[in-house]
Parts: sequence; structure tokens; C-alpha cells
Amino acid sequence: PENFKKTISELNPLFQGVQANDSKDLIIFLLEIMNSELVNIHNKKHNISNNEEEVFQEINISDENMVLTRFLKDFRKKYCTVIGTYLIGFNKSVFTCYYCNGKTINFNIFNLLIFSLEATSNYYNLGKNNNSIPVINFNHCFGFLSKEEIFQDTYCQKCGKTGFSTYKETIYSFPLYLIIILNRGKGNIFNCHVQIPEKFNPSNYVEKNTQNDEYELIGIVSHFGESGMGGHFIAFCKHSIDGKWRCYNDS
Repeated sequence: PENFKKTISELNPLFQGVQANDSKDLIIFLLEIMNSELVNIHNKKHNISNNEEEVFQEINISDENMVLTRFLKDFRKKYCTVIGTYLIGFNKSVFTCYYCNGKTINFNIFNLLIFSLEATSNYYNLGKNNNSIPVINFNHCFGFLSKEEIFQDTYCQKCGKTGFSTYKETIYSFPLYLIIILNRGKGNIFNCHVQIPEKFNPSNYVEKNTQNDEYELIGIVSHFGESGMGGHFIAFCKHSIDGKWRCYNDS
């Protein structure tokens, strides 16, 4: 652990010293830097130049297949690693013009899902009617993630008008290993109960119903403290052989 901490501190000043940092900041940094190093190794092995400029052919941004084909081509260049294979999912966003119903489709990657618990609770009015502590489950979280929003002053390439459009983001595919961040806020921690299933089926939350294998919970990183600016992180991990849960603390 000491050598690991020393190396991370040399690579990123954010993790120098003993100040508290978010566990999600660490996992994002680790995934990005490991993927970058692995891509360099892959490119050297296959004599691929990192400076090659990609020539993009103009495509119809309302044609999902064309947009997805280009996206996957670019993705395979940047994530030709075990990170891309096991830890990257795709989401799809769609802007729909209010005037002509023209669509602007885009695909993006995610290596973790961040659920804002306070925003989710407010969206469903959880706990407000009886002033109780909100109880949030995955249906609430994924439902809030894929809610439809209305935007003003958006430009439509189909009809050329600037005005209202609807925006909706959905999960197109999940990674093999899924990391979820349950965000309670940085300042005053939002008080709520979260129901985390030990197993859940992603087919209920993915646009393309092609993933039927269940996810199994194997680890939790939990923050203890009165605010997000301080406190303590503890890991709980399920052993792959005996199936027992163990707590990993400083001692």
C-alpha cells in the first residue's frame, strides 16, 4: 500500500499528502491512466502511430446505425484494452426538435454511473409527504437517470430552427463489471436510506434488451463522516471462494 500511495502521489498531485479525497476521484484516475498506458503498449506492438489523424466522413446524425458505427470505430482505437473490454459501457443521448421532430443522436462511454441521491429523491418527492427519511432504490436511480428534459435555444440541423427540443439519455449497453457511485453530496450529507440489491438484472434498465445475465454485488466502498470534505473510507468485499464478506479498514 505504501508503494502504491507513493506512485499515485507522483503521478497526480491531488493524492499527495494526507488530505482526504473522494474514492471516485481515485478510481476514475486509475482507470484513465491504466487505459492510456495499455493503449500505448498496444500501439507499439502493432506499429500504430499515435499521431495519425482520423479522416471522418460526414454522416446523418439522425441515423442511429451510422452514428453508432463511427462511435465504435473511434472507441476501439482509444479503448483497445482490458479496461475497454470489461469496464466501459455506452449511453445514448437524443435531442428531438419540437418543430420537425428531427433527431440528433450521440453515443458516449461511461466507466461508472453516478447517482445523485438528493436529486433523485426530489424528483420522486420521496419522504416529503410524511417528512420521513427517503428510501431510494435502483428503480428510482435509473428512472431519474433516463428522465426526459426540455431544452431551449437548441439548433436543429434538419429544419434549421433554433428553439425547444427534448433531451433523453438512456443506457445502451452495460460493462461486464459495473461501478456505481451513490452521491450524497460534498457539503451537508444528504440523509437517506438506499436499498442496494445483492443481485439485479440490467435488462430492466438497458435500451437494447440483450443483457440478461445478473449482476452480483462483490464490493462496497463506504464513507463515514459528517461531511463529504472529511471522514473515512472503508471497503467491504465478498470473497470469491468462500462467499463471505470482509471489512477492510486501516488496521
